[in-house]
Formats: sequence, structure tokens, C-alpha cells
Amino acid sequence: MEGTKEDQWREIKLKVKVSEVPMEYPDKLMEGILQEIRDERARQDAKWGSQRHLPPYTWMTILMEEVGESAQAALERDPNYEVELVQVAAVAVAALESYRMQSDGAIVEDTGDQVVVSQAAVDLVNEQWEKTRREAEKTQD
Repeated sequence: MEGTKEDQWREIKLKVKVSEVPMEYPDKLMEGILQEIRDERARQDAKWGSQRHLPPYTWMTILMEEVGESAQAALERDPNYEVELVQVAAVAVAALESYRMQSDGAIVEDTGDQVVVSQAAVDLVNEQWEKTRREAEKTQD
């Protein structure tokens, strides 16, 4: 190899293929990050309670507030930048949890002492109740 040590180093770096890089380090890095997000989700639920009943526009408001805080931390070179990014990711996860709970099932939230159900579930129960009532009236006639 010719050139300066810096040129030689650049050439070596360019020859390394991604497929040749052991994946152990990135996997450990990602697993650590995902655990931080899980921990933050648990902290959020402990602080605010499960918020899976919130509508998407409320989640977007919360998420944008967190994005703003992380942007400010980045601009100010605040050491809390990393913490803010974890909060952004955790709020995005919470919003997705909320969305899926509301769209996938009737029960939106079960806190143990109360159950919050979706409006679709309420409508379905009312519809079934009304059908049963009409059938009962027919049999009485």
C-alpha cells in the first residue's frame, strides 16, 4: 500500500464488507437500547397509568413534545439527549400499543378495578341487546 497511514487506513476500511462484520456487537447494542425502551415504558405506566384509551391525535401531541425536547437537547449538546431519544421511542411504542389495543379488540384497557372498552364494543353490545329485546317482544305477542 502506498500513501500516508491515513490513506492506508481509509483503504482498509473500504474493503470491509458488512457481511464480514460479526453481528454480536450490534445485537448487544440494540438489545441494550430495546431494554432501555422497555424500562421507560414501565416507568411511564407507573407514573401515568396505562393510557391505552387515548386517541391517536393525543399520542401525536405527546410524541411531538418529546421530539421537541430531544431536538432541544441535541442543539444544546445536552447530555440528556440520549435519555430524550429513549423517551421518544417509548412514547412511539405506547402510541402503537394504544392504537392496536383500540383497533384489535373490544377491551381497550383493563386496570384490574375497571375495564375501558372501545365505542365499537359498546355499539355491538347495544345492538345485540336491542336484537334480543325485539325477539323477546315477538315471543310475548
